[in-house]
Amino acid sequence: MYKSAINIEFHNLIETALVDFLKMLKASLSLNIKEKFRVLSVLHKLSQKEVTELIDILEIEAQRYKNLSHGHLKDIQLLQQNAHLTWEQLCLKLPLPQIVITH
Repeated sequence: MYKSAINIEFHNLIETALVDFLKMLKASLSLNIKEKFRVLSVLHKLSQKEVTELIDILEIEAQRYKNLSHGHLKDIQLLQQNAHLTWEQLCLKLPLPQIVITH
């Protein structure tokens, strides 16, 4: 087991896979490529409290954009396309740090 292994949990205390967390980060409409890269670069160094705070922020952001989507569907779709392209660009720049999800 790696020294820097972290647990990622949501508020309902169900442990989630790293894939779920990365999907949330990928879907973020507010974070730019540099911010997403920074999160990925330091994720293995964050405490559980910091990871939980980051998940809280991503969940709040997702809910706010969901609420906005009713009146601003085209704008949200453009942001989603941009987030997808940003993630593709980011994936080309990485090697990802070693992250282990413990059970």
